Formats: sequence, C-alpha cells, structure tokens
Amino acid sequence: MAEQNFRNWLCEALTSLPQDVKAILRLAEDPDLSDESRELASGSIIHLLCGSNAIPGTQGVMSLADDVLMFRIALVRIMKNDAEAMSAHVEAEPELLGKLDEHLEIMQAFLGDCMRVLENVVDGLHKLSHQGRKPKECVHDADGANWLYGAVQEAMVEQLDLDDENIERECRDVGRIKAPLESRLATL
Repeated sequence: MAEQNFRNWLCEALTSLPQDVKAILRLAEDPDLSDESRELASGSIIHLLCGSNAIPGTQGVMSLADDVLMFRIALVRIMKNDAEAMSAHVEAEPELLGKLDEHLEIMQAFLGDCMRVLENVVDGLHKLSHQGRKPKECVHDADGANWLYGAVQEAMVEQLDLDDENIERECRDVGRIKAPLESRLATL
C-alpha cells in the first residue's frame, strides 16, 4: 500500500514540478523570509538545475524524483523557520505548501530510513554551485537573482517540459529508487 501511495503521489508531484519550481523561486525572492530560508530555496533550485542526483542511477523522468523529494524536505524546513512569513505563500500554493505534512507522510511510509539520505543532501544545498553561482549569491546579489530567474526559465523549456504519459510509465516501477538510496544510507 505504501508503494502504491508513493507511486500515485510521485506521478502527481512530477507533473506539478514546473509549478513547484516557480513557487520555490518566489520563496527565494521573498525578502520577508529569512536569509537561511531563501538560500535553502535557491539551493534546492540549483540542485535541480545542475542535474545532481541524490538517487544514483536514475535517468529520464526518474532523475527528477530526488528533486521533488528534496523540495518537500526543504519546504518543511522553510515553513518551520518562517511560519508567519510563509502564510501568504501557503494561501497562494495550497496544493504544494498546504499539503506538506501529507506529502512527507507518504514519502516516509515508502522510503523509511532512506529519507536520511535526502535530508543529508538538503543539509548541503547551501554549498552547491552551478555555472559559478551559489545560493547565497542568488539571494543577496541582483545579478545572481537575475541569473537564477533566467536559469529557471530556461529549465522550464529544456528540462521540465514533461510528458504525462512518460511520467506515468516511469512511475510504474518506483521501487527501483529505493535500492540506490539504501546503498547511500549504508555509507552515512
């Protein structure tokens, strides 16, 4: 049952990934959020842009599964850090931000201890760099913020134009993402 719930949720989450990226970009640009939260939002976007995979061996649509998962973990942290400032964002993005507890429950039920691998990667998002840009720069520098916005727009065309049928097909075997996470978990 946990695998089926995860499969259904992941298909929906992959389908909504372009909208989720835009929502996270709005967080990175929101001066009412703490610098830590904004840098976490920027770092999660940079992780997507640079093509890093927290789940080794994934390809195609499934190579984006780690981004979907890490976005949720990062968003929960941002919600905890800046609950008051996030209330307007929750109203604007209820399907993403209003259901984070439910999403995390589904993820935890299927992935179990493997969630630690993803949480570890989220811990290091502030250190990432892509095309010479780091999350801190994307938050505190106008050129960095403009670069991030442009990179997201480019990714929308090149990387995130996902086909629903392909997503459905790829999600049929979500179990294959667990073994690589278990291998990484053993090294923590």
